[in-house]
Amino acid sequence: MTLSRRNFLMVTGSGAVTALMAAPGPAAATEPAGEVSGPVGYRNHDLNPKTGALSQWGVHVAYAVDYDYRSIGIDVGSSSVNALALTNARGAHALNQRDWSVYSSADNESWAKVAGVQVVDLGDAVWLLFPAQTRRYLKVHSHREYTDTARCTFVLSDMQTGIKAYDLAMPALLAGGAGTWTTSMELTVRNPTTTTLNDRAVYIPLDRIRTDALVDTGRLSSDLADLRFGDSQNNYLHAYADSGGVFVRIPTIAAGQQLTIKAFTGNPSARDVVHHDAAALQVEYGQRTLVRLSHQADGRTWGNDHRPLVLSSGVVVATGGWHDAAGKGGIGARYSYDGGRTFGAVKDFVPGTSSGSNAECGYSTGSYYVDPADGSLHYFFYRLRTSAGTDWLDPKDKDCTCWVAKASTFDADGSPAFTSVQQLLPHSPAAGRNAAWALTYTNPVRTPSGAWLVPVSYPYTSAGTFAVTIFRSTDRGDSWQQVPVEFTIPGGGFEVGVSETALAVRSDGSVLLLARGQGRGRYYMVTSESTDDGRTWTPLTESRVLSTNTFPALSTGRTGDMQLSWSGHNSKGQASYWRNNLTMAYSENGGASWNGYHDLIGATSLSVPGINPSGGNASDYYMRVMEADSVPIGTKDRLFGWSTWTLTFPDGGPQTLYIEDEARYLRDSHGALDTLGYRSSLSSLVGQGSELAHDRWHRVSGGGSLTLTSGARGAASALQMKAPAGGTVGASRLFPAIREGRIRFRVRWAAVGSHLDLAIQEGFGSDPQATGTVQILRVTPTGQLLAPAAARGESTIGYVDDDVDPAKGNLGHFDYEGKIALDYQRRSIGASFTTPAQLTEVRIGDDGGGSRLTTADLSVWVSDTNKGDWTRLTDWTVTGSGGAFTASGPAVTTKYVKIAQTRADADFTFANDKRAIMAFDRALKPLPENTTLAANQYATIDLAVDLLAKTVKVTVDGKECGTLPVFAPAEVVTHLLMLGWSGSAAVDMAIDELIVQDTHAGLPALATIGAMTKL
Repeated sequence: MTLSRRNFLMVTGSGAVTALMAAPGPAAATEPAGEVSGPVGYRNHDLNPKTGALSQWGVHVAYAVDYDYRSIGIDVGSSSVNALALTNARGAHALNQRDWSVYSSADNESWAKVAGVQVVDLGDAVWLLFPAQTRRYLKVHSHREYTDTARCTFVLSDMQTGIKAYDLAMPALLAGGAGTWTTSMELTVRNPTTTTLNDRAVYIPLDRIRTDALVDTGRLSSDLADLRFGDSQNNYLHAYADSGGVFVRIPTIAAGQQLTIKAFTGNPSARDVVHHDAAALQVEYGQRTLVRLSHQADGRTWGNDHRPLVLSSGVVVATGGWHDAAGKGGIGARYSYDGGRTFGAVKDFVPGTSSGSNAECGYSTGSYYVDPADGSLHYFFYRLRTSAGTDWLDPKDKDCTCWVAKASTFDADGSPAFTSVQQLLPHSPAAGRNAAWALTYTNPVRTPSGAWLVPVSYPYTSAGTFAVTIFRSTDRGDSWQQVPVEFTIPGGGFEVGVSETALAVRSDGSVLLLARGQGRGRYYMVTSESTDDGRTWTPLTESRVLSTNTFPALSTGRTGDMQLSWSGHNSKGQASYWRNNLTMAYSENGGASWNGYHDLIGATSLSVPGINPSGGNASDYYMRVMEADSVPIGTKDRLFGWSTWTLTFPDGGPQTLYIEDEARYLRDSHGALDTLGYRSSLSSLVGQGSELAHDRWHRVSGGGSLTLTSGARGAASALQMKAPAGGTVGASRLFPAIREGRIRFRVRWAAVGSHLDLAIQEGFGSDPQATGTVQILRVTPTGQLLAPAAARGESTIGYVDDDVDPAKGNLGHFDYEGKIALDYQRRSIGASFTTPAQLTEVRIGDDGGGSRLTTADLSVWVSDTNKGDWTRLTDWTVTGSGGAFTASGPAVTTKYVKIAQTRADADFTFANDKRAIMAFDRALKPLPENTTLAANQYATIDLAVDLLAKTVKVTVDGKECGTLPVFAPAEVVTHLLMLGWSGSAAVDMAIDELIVQDTHAGLPALATIGAMTKL
């Protein structure tokens, strides 16, 4: 096929032309005052924007912005420019603030990133404001990785007119069309607190700035379209208007300070900004670039346990295990000479050792340390010989050994020349023998005395129960000695115990250890510390980090604070292999508490809720990030690396995530504001519950639907949850952590089904009463709001087969992970509670829909001991059909509960993942101020969270309804979950205008309002 220059941008590797052809859309922004003209060019695959030259100047074609790391730019000659505007021919889009960067260049060869860019997203157009630039070339870089045109959502109908440059005399007055503003008003804002407030919003009531009078006199549009806010120098201030006022983001205001801002009105040609600009409350610094490295290399598969490292020369290396078709292999590496932006072909990294060669065994990556004294590389890896038998203490059955290789010299391209290798062989006091299986993923740390410490994990029982020990070197890695410590936790079984570990040296010289502590009934990492240079350690205790059984990584931030990343900040428990989502937090007190809790892969193509679509492999959807680790890049950035469960999965394989401006990303980003406008209809995204993932919303139920509907102001800005009778529907939203703050949203219900739960939680999950649930509000079929009558206890799901006599059949299989079929050989499913729970309802669900079960097949049983002492709840009733059943009755307090069924054959029609098949209701009661939400109209629910006081104050439509104690302990709040159970009736509910504010340091306040003046 021959491509003309004109058609080049509309064709991808698949030859699809029509995907980027845009239907007529909004005209490009017209702003005669200050517009700077010039030819427009672009660059595909601009992975390193600092060196990516633009070309194809002056081409008139449609242009997809969010495609293959593209950059588009304009030659402005000698003009000064302080704004760029891009218009989307398709209307709403899926990009967010972190997807945009601006670069400038004098020669179109060497580019510098422009600091201080403000992203103003108007839905069908995006404005980028920045300090005035006088260099000849400006380009806008998109950090999105998509090469599938079906996922592209921001398309310029003509690249020559779809982007425009401006030199705005008053940047506050953007998007004014052909008109001008006539009126301004000065307002004084004060900081009533004792600390500096950065990027917090002052709330300005509309009646305080006399908007009614302004509208009546023709100086303000009735829809506030021409309302703008600026600082004293007329720079733009992000602002968002709700029904009662405007949130105006103040960049910084010192303790006790007063400053002046301005409001502008009187331009009938202006387009609406204050109902679109989410950056007023959703403050996001830094950018992310997700890159999938090829898993194919010279006929071999590469990328197992992929992780990055930085050599003393600054060369960045992506290492990973690789193997051939027979399963034999070694460790290969890709090298980057531009700071981790791009990587080359795979080269051999670790050669064979005297104890074996690459042809004899499988190798994979572990960790590394670069000696700051001489730049030598100490690389830890493991060699797997066999995993065929069942005895984890017998090397004939299980043989995996841990090694460290040293390289003191490097060739011209940075490849290390390893000259020595030694084995780290743990001895288990509990087993009385050396470990047959040992490995580490943890980068060693150096104590103030100069000792190096590295943890190694190994099974210490034949069943595969894991422990951890510490190896210590006092001669800079030339030799290693095992410290006399063996970290274990109660419980046994395959992979139960302590394994993947993180170490960090505190500012006082003590060493912090955090570890995966796998086992039933556990929900937090375990922790220990050493105050004597790693020689002795405190007994393991439960930490304050909510996590599944995943790998933690500790690092030191630019400010000296401790940083923690892990891919299991959710409520699934330490027995779960759930590896969503990749979270990063920071600590200012040596790990005693953590802040931020940013979902690093949120609103990327890896952002999924773990739903397994039809025909999929469940592990590919809930194990997206495996053993993620990171390295600092330069003075401001950080590079993450990991592998997914299946290297060949379309969205899987070895991956890197480049975080720009890491310190501001972690410490200065906060808040949330939903201004929804785009929903993906791609079957691949809908099937995995990610149709709204670009806005950090997920569907956490296999059934039901999430769509957009009319919000409180009429625009299609609200999320609508619907499920037919007999189904469930759930929606999840993650946001940066708060300990003290405000969560506000508008909710409208048309049908509630059996009930609808609204829960605020510490981490991601799909159970409204999960670990870390701070509070729940239940909407009943009449609209009444209920809240828990007592605190919760933890629960773990199990089952019993061949439960012919349910009075004696005891639950087991609590450590099982995966799907459970219920109507199979008289199987019963149930739960164990850590403390007796007061229950009023037990629900079971199959997201697949119908089943052969009927209410007559089901019965409910309780037990205090799970030792043959089961009692049937004869005063409970079972309702429902198909894929959803609800058992309910008078409140009962119990340690164990189960639902028995009568089907005895080997066929089954009712199955679901263990984490979703059963849910419970603790006893509920009305709010202190009895409250009912009217049907078919929006009500505003405001939750004031104070975890230090352990309270949540509930306000509905401005009326205080009571202050509730927290339902369960939690370190922070990062998650809003909505779950509707339809029962015999449908669910139809909408949520609009979610706002999350962190108020722990306080907020600025409006002080005085001046008179209106003419411009």
